[in-house]
Amino acid sequence: MRKKTIRVLVGVPAAALLAGSLGLAGCFATIPSRGSIAVRERIAAFPSEALPLHAPATVRWNEQQVPFIEAGDDRDVPLLLGMAHAHLRLAQMELLRKASQARISEMAGPFTADIDATLRALNLGKATPEIKKSMRPDTLAWVERFVEGVNLYRERVRARPADFALMGMDEEPWTVDDVITLGRLASADVNWLLWISYLRLRDQPGWPEAWERLKAFGAAATQSFGPDEPINLVSISKSGSNCFVVSGKRTASGSGLIASDPHVGFMLPALWLVAAYRSPGFGAVSGFMIAGLPMVVVGRNESIAWGGTNMQSLNTSLYDASGEDPAAFVSRTERIRERLWFGREVTVRESPALGPILSDTPFFKPFAGGKTIALKWRGHQPSDEFSAFLDVCRAKTWDDFRAAWRPYAVSGQNMLYADREGNIGQVLALEHQPAAGRTAQVGLGDPKNPEHRWGPGIGSTDLPAAHNPEAGFLVSTNNTPVRVDPPVTLKTNANDRHDRLASLLAASDKIDFAAAGAMQLDVYSRWSHDLARSIAARAADINLIGGGRALTLLESWDGFYAIDSLGAPILQAVARRLALGHYSRRYSPAVAEFLLGSEAVFTMLREDVEAGRLDNDLAGALSGAEADIKEGTRWGDVHFLKIAMPVSRLPLFGSKFDYGTIPVPGSLTTVFKAANRVGPGPHFADYGANARHIADMSSPDENYFVLMGGQDGWIGSTTVTDQVPLWREGRFIRVPLSEAKAREAFPFVTELTRK
Repeated sequence: MRKKTIRVLVGVPAAALLAGSLGLAGCFATIPSRGSIAVRERIAAFPSEALPLHAPATVRWNEQQVPFIEAGDDRDVPLLLGMAHAHLRLAQMELLRKASQARISEMAGPFTADIDATLRALNLGKATPEIKKSMRPDTLAWVERFVEGVNLYRERVRARPADFALMGMDEEPWTVDDVITLGRLASADVNWLLWISYLRLRDQPGWPEAWERLKAFGAAATQSFGPDEPINLVSISKSGSNCFVVSGKRTASGSGLIASDPHVGFMLPALWLVAAYRSPGFGAVSGFMIAGLPMVVVGRNESIAWGGTNMQSLNTSLYDASGEDPAAFVSRTERIRERLWFGREVTVRESPALGPILSDTPFFKPFAGGKTIALKWRGHQPSDEFSAFLDVCRAKTWDDFRAAWRPYAVSGQNMLYADREGNIGQVLALEHQPAAGRTAQVGLGDPKNPEHRWGPGIGSTDLPAAHNPEAGFLVSTNNTPVRVDPPVTLKTNANDRHDRLASLLAASDKIDFAAAGAMQLDVYSRWSHDLARSIAARAADINLIGGGRALTLLESWDGFYAIDSLGAPILQAVARRLALGHYSRRYSPAVAEFLLGSEAVFTMLREDVEAGRLDNDLAGALSGAEADIKEGTRWGDVHFLKIAMPVSRLPLFGSKFDYGTIPVPGSLTTVFKAANRVGPGPHFADYGANARHIADMSSPDENYFVLMGGQDGWIGSTTVTDQVPLWREGRFIRVPLSEAKAREAFPFVTELTRK
């Protein structure tokens, strides 16, 4: 049976589902059981003979199936990286490719057609032809060679991962356009979710006040560097996550140290994979790569290391285009193919000046209030993020590193730097559009307002940067990097994580790998702790009667979201009841529900508790929390992480790909992030610190990585979930870069032969 012809769908009509399920039954029996495919067996499947190589090359593997490519010619590195990505993550790559091209319904059926229709309007690949046309020749050659490697693997290895068939993925060769468009998916503006909420809530009672409080909360963000007063960007000429760097004067080794833990959704396989390579022109490089993209995003070479956090930068403007002439809009009709269904056609309108008309799309239309709303995104114009990251991989000094970001535009990243000489730094990797900073503050921009019209952007090399600050460290936690006017960010108050890391670093001398790793596992939340103490203090001030067990636990809680914490679940239960009660009355139930998913809710509640605005709610919230949380309930009893493949959501067969749940520490606002909406639980952490990297630049071999999951996406492999215990316990995989140590750490060798 050819697996690509199999179709099954979550939620399709019963007859179609039954037919699809019966068609799968024969193949399902051949799906390998968990952990049945050993590392040696998986590595043996990697093509090794008659490859289009320019020089001798080898791929070494460790026990976790991390590849270390040794290439005698620089041009062979991207080819072998493409092969390694396809080997480890082919099904994930196909899923990401479909998502980037608004073709999710080809896998999931008619129930995701509205998502595809909205993504068709957003048109992530709009700039792809121009990006390819303007890409630097050496970068284009690198991407072409990567694509060649992906397709070579697909052609040589005819077997496919089990989820490839179960999700109905077709066989299509990869192209350079696919990779560029996938890069635009990775560059998507995380603020789009904020704008959806803004449009949904802006007509709700009390929303204007809540919006102003949210903006004030964002404006109170601790900046990573720079003066307290905003820098006026107009006067400058045009030319997921935690990360901290420590200078040599504060490290045990005397060299720079970097620790990164990017925050994205928890999933199997993880968004990231670990890879390393060595070649004559590049030297040795290792780090996190996104499946299907040919560059190291977080990592190091022999001279420097880099990591970063999403800046949540303002590179999008929403406009009220109701006054624009509809005759000037450009329309196109596209067909959405739907698995096990008939498909549908959608018509997309776009304003040449303002961008796609979002109010026509299924996700935005219900909240548009009859307005014509357009979206202008910097990602719809060409830029060259690929060259930026490739130049970072080759950088040797701070000047090299900063210059590498010149062609970079989206998405905005706080990029941190450390080197073996002990230097550290931070750059703003983005092209900032001042008009986007202005329109974000009002929600909907006015196309006729000159202050809201886009003009030339301000690039990374013209924006402020930090180099070797007096404190001896830099911390980024998605917080505002530096105060500028107009702002580069709007809602980036991550002070809880930022200030916690900064305080731990300031209190430490001779910081080393062990100290950095311990900081990454920290689960203290000052915001939550302050709220608990404020509730207890206010209860005493008003002589509250009947606080009971809940009040006692809040008074004694230490602010740590540890698995065995008794205070954490009570605080979450009390906070939910206070927020739903007070903010439903003060604003609206919809606004109250929104705030429960916002980091701002703890600060807003504390302010209102201390002002006495919640006095009438305290007794009910405390007694209600006792009913919500049984005596003896720990945080780990209600706060879980689900370990599962995407196909676990399929009916009938999905449970085979569900690897169970584990209790996890942390919360929405802790350094060890395991994010949840405020509430008593039980609940699953949606996203957080799903990967970690630490590098001590004193040695090319002091280089450590871990994933929440494993390297492999091939169902049945032992390396699908083998890193979960390491991730939970704060342990790492060492990825040395020196030739001698790499040969020790990577015992499995794939000898490659040339044509």
